[in-house]
Amino acid sequence: MILLAAVGCGLAPQKPPPPPQCFGGTGACVACHASVPDAPAMSDPWRNLHADRSGTLGFLSDAEIDAWARTDNRPADAWGLELRFDAEGWDLRVDGTRTGWRAYESVPFPGYFPTNGEIGETVVREQNGVIEHIRVRRALDPTSPVRMAPRILEVQYLKRGATLEAAGLIADSDGSLRPQTERELAGCVPCHALAPDGVFSPQRRVRWGRGDGAVAAPDPIGPDGEGVLASWVRAAGGGDDWGANPEARAKFTGDGSALSFEQLKADIRVLTLPSPQRARDLNRVAHTLVDEQSYLRGRELVWGLGL
Repeated sequence: MILLAAVGCGLAPQKPPPPPQCFGGTGACVACHASVPDAPAMSDPWRNLHADRSGTLGFLSDAEIDAWARTDNRPADAWGLELRFDAEGWDLRVDGTRTGWRAYESVPFPGYFPTNGEIGETVVREQNGVIEHIRVRRALDPTSPVRMAPRILEVQYLKRGATLEAAGLIADSDGSLRPQTERELAGCVPCHALAPDGVFSPQRRVRWGRGDGAVAAPDPIGPDGEGVLASWVRAAGGGDDWGANPEARAKFTGDGSALSFEQLKADIRVLTLPSPQRARDLNRVAHTLVDEQSYLRGRELVWGLGL
């Protein structure tokens, strides 16, 4: 367990670098900033986002990567979370009693979509006035529509008491989950230390329940009367922070963009879900990061920037 406000990552004393999204070079910055800020005054340390993964995308067959994504690697213990849910989202022990954890579905933060490799369940628990959150990040199951797969890539734990504390598990090279190092956890600092209770999702909650990771919900209306995600997509020029998702960009900047924006009003999945083939490519990059254990160079499923 570490204090988010006190974590350093070795790149600067007690000061982690800006998150990868700050180096995106698009208008997506408006998700966090009132206007597009100046670029960070440092070179981009997130080298994985610039790596050439063309060989990776053809290394495993569809059948091989699907089998990998559908392999259950749940940890023996993760803060008492069993990952066994009833219809109301309550996490259950083997005997059917509740662990105290409860899952909920929420509209994702702009850019943190399944089409960009972000899918899983979010759970919350309150004990003695202390609020705890866990985000389970998973591989994607390339069904139609795409949903979350059994394989876990990362478990992020946050506890808000007198201070904000963080811990986490992440996939080891053998597929099991190991504790994250302090330097790996340092990437949480810039965003989560500023969010209410350290977590962005409670304000976006749609319903109690685990769901399948593909949240079906209308685009929330912002203070300006426009859809929150629609406004962000227009500012970003696509569906991610780097202009690296050609599938989403084609939907919202191509000939059919007007229809896509109209569909987005009623159901955000037109934006958030990838095609099964893109889901497989995202899984292939995730598989490579697990093999490399190169999380300090960026764990986002983005590749080939600037190539």
